[in-house]
Amino acid sequence: MDKRNSKKAQIWSIDFIIALVLFSLALYFFYTYGTDNLNMQNENFQEMYTNAEKLSDNLISSGYPINWTNSSVIILGLTDGNTRLDSNKVLEFSKIDYQTSKILLATRYDFQISFKDRDNQNLEILGTTILGKNISIESPTTIVPVTRFVFYNSEIIKMEVLIW
Repeated sequence: MDKRNSKKAQIWSIDFIIALVLFSLALYFFYTYGTDNLNMQNENFQEMYTNAEKLSDNLISSGYPINWTNSSVIILGLTDGNTRLDSNKVLEFSKIDYQTSKILLATRYDFQISFKDRDNQNLEILGTTILGKNISIESPTTIVPVTRFVFYNSEIIKMEVLIW
């Protein structure tokens, strides 16, 4: 009887050691690959945020040339240079095809630009409510918003830039 009890104790200790080693390995792999994935996601978000900031900085400028049209634009800008929204530039921007506008804005991400009043309602500017892609028909996993304030018709409105 003593021999059976001692064997059971030995088997239990070997099982315990194997389980502990397997658990430790699983924990190690989870920690190693899990944190690497989080770091990659954080770096991607930072890159997207930096891109969105630069894109919105360009948009609150006058662009180049200052009185650009959809056929002469080199740098897209939607204001007069003093954060006053130029509705004609919004109209000209709406005439530029999406891929060309991504190149002009120096972004590889999809984007949407919209304007909102103080009640957070979308504004229509010369028939345009959204520039870029409509995010409501997309299903992005990461969305980076940047909000800038501009003057339009003597009121302060929000220019909302979303990239994904």
